[in-house]
Order: sequence, then structure tokens, then C-alpha cells
Amino acid sequence: LEVRRSFIRKVYGIVGFELLLVSSTVAIFMFSPLRDLVYGNQSWLTIFYVLMFVPLAIVLILTCCPVDKVLRKWPLNIFLLTVVAMSEGVVLGIISAYYKQESIMIAGGLPAATVLVVSIFAFFTKIDFTKYSGIICILLVLLLIFGIATIIVGFLADDYTRYVMKMLYGALGAFVMVNGHPPHS
Repeated sequence: LEVRRSFIRKVYGIVGFELLLVSSTVAIFMFSPLRDLVYGNQSWLTIFYVLMFVPLAIVLILTCCPVDKVLRKWPLNIFLLTVVAMSEGVVLGIISAYYKQESIMIAGGLPAATVLVVSIFAFFTKIDFTKYSGIICILLVLLLIFGIATIIVGFLADDYTRYVMKMLYGALGAFVMVNGHPPHS
């Protein structure tokens, strides 16, 4: 059990770090003059299309190379994962120049907050995440975070966005509650 928890902590730590890296890169595009430079600029669109193929190329490298030479070689595996995260961050940063900042923050903030809360839960609990109850706990955390985001959006957004957020929150709540009951044997 301790080995499994240690592995889960390691995985969530890596996922959290990579998500932070992607989020930071997107934030640079969203909250700097770079946003205005990117919007409608053909050079940035070329960078966008080139970077779309970086993760594909890395997946091909990982698939075609022997596992013990690449996938399980530290720090090469972490470096490749970081390259994927950085390229995805730039791609998402370019995309973010074409949308409202509030929309991007909601779309990025919900998964980031969920990963953060679930990671903290994984680090400090003795509950086995691979069991059914772990999934329900994650769904409840997601529901809580989405509820907080819906409240915040209620103060900042237009009527249509509030309506959509309420509908999504209701659907997510229904999904969690329906799936929250253990299967009957």
C-alpha cells in the first residue's frame, strides 16, 4: 500500500508541475503585450502549427525507442515531458489570444484547481485512490471547485455565460450523485 501511495504522489507531483508549467506559459500570453502581438499574426500561426507536431514527434520517439532507453531513463523522460508541456503551453497561449481572458481562466483554472486539491489529498491521506471511493472523492472535489467557479463567474460574466455555467454545474452534480452510489451486487 505504501509503494502504491508513493507512486501516486510521484505521478500527481509530476502532473501538477507540468500543469503549472503550461498554465504559466499561457498566463504569459494572456497578461502581457504578447497577446496583442499574437492575435491575427501569421508568424505566430506558423509557430502554432509547428508546435502542434512536437507532442506527436515525441510520442513517436517514445513508441519507437526501447522502453529502457527512453521512457525509464531519468532525467530524459522528464525532459521530454517538459518539452511536451512547454509546446502545449505555447500552443494554448496562442489560442488564448483569440478568446476572452475570463473564458481561458475558467477553462484552465478548473483542471488546475482539481489537480491541486486531488494532489494534496493524495499526499496527505491513507485512502487508496485506486478504489471506487477515490473516484467519487475526485468527482466531489471537482463539483466543489466548479461550484466556486460558478459563483465567481456569476459576478463577472454575461447572462448567457451564467446560464451555461449553471447548466453545466447541474449536469456535473447529477453525474456525481448518480455515480456516487456503489453498484448493487
